Amino acid sequence: MPECYPSMKVYVPVAKIEGYLLDTTRDHYAAFEAEGYRPGDGYKLFKELERRYDRSKAFDFIYGLGYTQYSISMEFGGAAVRTVWREDHISPKPRFITAYIDRRIEHD
Repeated sequence: MPECYPSMKVYVPVAKIEGYLLDTTRDHYAAFEAEGYRPGDGYKLFKELERRYDRSKAFDFIYGLGYTQYSISMEFGGAAVRTVWREDHISPKPRFITAYIDRRIEHD
């Protein structure tokens, strides 16, 4: 299994999708399951994250030594899912850090 999914736009480790987002024991799995994602659908979910990634919608910026980190809200299964991305100043692509249901964000 490769370390990350192939993309010219973003860096997303396979383990973050297969081992975390599509882990059926996690609270956030229900949001992805409601959209039709199941364990083993990692590449399909990755392509959707890549498609929805839009830095112009980023918020909650954190500026650290050598990096910028921010969040982008995406809706999955009727739930607001906060995705977190990090841009390392030496890397040309933002790196996916995590995603979780953000109960503070309301979607219509």
